[in-house]
Amino acid sequence: MSEEVVADEKNLSEYYDSINIFYVDRLKSTLKKKFNSCPGCKGKREFIVKNDELIYSCGSNKGKCGKQFTIKVAKYIDYQLIKRDVSQFKKRTPSLEKVKDEINVQKEIERYDSFKDQTKELLKNTTKSYIKSNDLKKRGKEIEKYQEEKIKILIEMNKLKSVMNDPNESKQKEYRHKYLSLSNEMNLIYRKFREITDIPINNKIMMDEPQITKKSSHYEEKEVKKKQKNDKEEKKDKEEKKDKEEKIDKEEKNDKEEKKDKEDKINYFSRSKHNKWLSAFNVAEPFSYEGNIYPSVEHAFHAQKLDPDDDRRDEYISLFTDLKSPPSEAKKNGGKGSFKKRGYTIREDWNSGRLKIMYEITKAYYEQNDRMKQLLIQTGNKELIHYGPRIDEFWGQKKDGSGKNHHGKILMKIRDEFKRE
Repeated sequence: MSEEVVADEKNLSEYYDSINIFYVDRLKSTLKKKFNSCPGCKGKREFIVKNDELIYSCGSNKGKCGKQFTIKVAKYIDYQLIKRDVSQFKKRTPSLEKVKDEINVQKEIERYDSFKDQTKELLKNTTKSYIKSNDLKKRGKEIEKYQEEKIKILIEMNKLKSVMNDPNESKQKEYRHKYLSLSNEMNLIYRKFREITDIPINNKIMMDEPQITKKSSHYEEKEVKKKQKNDKEEKKDKEEKKDKEEKIDKEEKNDKEEKKDKEDKINYFSRSKHNKWLSAFNVAEPFSYEGNIYPSVEHAFHAQKLDPDDDRRDEYISLFTDLKSPPSEAKKNGGKGSFKKRGYTIREDWNSGRLKIMYEITKAYYEQNDRMKQLLIQTGNKELIHYGPRIDEFWGQKKDGSGKNHHGKILMKIRDEFKRE
């Protein structure tokens, strides 16, 4: 094979692949003896790390073997360090112009000017690379766009605020719905902001491109013919195939039974295969309840466990307004263990008022998620049962039929109200 040098950006993937081959094969050769020898000449493989080079060799100096390939690794500089060093250099450098008439410092001035020009050019080039590699122009335009949208929405929300609380205003309900809709739009804009700003910044700028010099491909493993399977392996394969078929048959049978059983009712819980969307754990579009934005009904429900006059209520609610936190975390933060650990006190009227709170939150969720609302209406007159493993029998129903199924009843009540609209 003729010598080939790969240095352009298009072949960076080959550079990374070659580095991967070098370190993987080096590891394999330390673990098993059969990987010690070169397939081309049976010489002992060598993996040499020398200065800025990685050399894959079999140690031979004859024939087609020897150095298989050489990787000259890429060199990087840290953009932020360059900026800092240039800034500090300017601050530390004395002004030679003030003393040039008294002392001959012309050579020093020329050297300083030359170095200043070089650092200026270096900073200019690295700044261009920094902006391009991190896509900062595009990010900036997107942030400006969302900022404009945010201002428009805030203006509209402020207008609505001034009229929707006016007792003489006849369209209060309509204004409130519009306000909540705008609140959801604002929440989506904040999410977009977060997506843009959460992208990590890469401060490493490539100064010297990598090079791969290939001389031979004897390092590649020869294809080994598959050995015939013995009787034991074949028997194992047949057993696994049979088990798989039996499992599929069982799943199909269960699906048929489940379908038949659910002609007049729908069972659901947080891990249901088809009906998870009915659960309080379902995450659709974020929605607003009493001025706060929540990702799920579970978040909003647990956030109400402190008395409205509790001094720590705002601190407690903040545990549930992170749109990235899963419902399981909300359940944990609203549980007894969390209350004991953080020193919270549950409101006195919680047990007597929780059904009303769940009803209000669930209705707000469906009103602000029209797609979920239509799905709920489409369940028709079927009985909705919160049913599954480890279900709280106050909110759902156990396998033996015990349980009050309050969550299912709330959903059916809301469904009937939507139908009458």
